[in-house]
Amino acid sequence: MKIRKIILSALTGLLLTSSALAQAPQPPERFRHYRGPVVIKMLSQEQIGRVCPHIPGIIVRACTYKGNPCRIYVSTTSWASTASIISHEKGHCAGWSANHEM
Repeated sequence: MKIRKIILSALTGLLLTSSALAQAPQPPERFRHYRGPVVIKMLSQEQIGRVCPHIPGIIVRACTYKGNPCRIYVSTTSWASTASIISHEKGHCAGWSANHEM
């Protein structure tokens, strides 16, 4: 019975940690209110590698191309929640630079 409890506790912890995705860093308030048109495309990591700029030493999981509409590309295998990534990328649509100034 004790081993069963330990296994159940371990499985519960694993499920909780795997479902709780990290949050992408969010832009400063002044860049959080983009209201222009946006096109969002979910792509495989391989496609992201072809569409997004390469940054040495970093695995790029999303990118934004400002324009009309602003185009956001997000990897389907991201480390963070899709909603937080889209919010982050919309900050770039609103003018937040790639330097992520605060």
